[in-house]
Amino acid sequence: MAALKQLFIIAERKRAEKICAEIKKLGANYENVFLAQGTARSDLLQVLGLDSTEKTLITASVSPKDVAGIMLALQRDFKFGNGGGVAFTAPIEAVSGPAGAFILSGGVL
Repeated sequence: MAALKQLFIIAERKRAEKICAEIKKLGANYENVFLAQGTARSDLLQVLGLDSTEKTLITASVSPKDVAGIMLALQRDFKFGNGGGVAFTAPIEAVSGPAGAFILSGGVL
């Protein structure tokens, strides 16, 4: 199975649709959007670059080759790292069978 990464994005709710459209253009697959409510203190929110507790958690699977372009777009277009949100990836170590891998990869395995 080709290596995959799971992308996690925490952003303002009102930006979720635009973020999903952009990351999909850049190679993200199988996007999921969850409404989230943060409980962090205001000083911690400021350190993380978040200004409200009403958030969206976006997850998607991505090829490692697409991660840099997605992160750059989040920084450039959505001001991640400067108050726009938080994004990170984690490796997907195993998928239950070839059908699951095919879906998560966007049908390119």
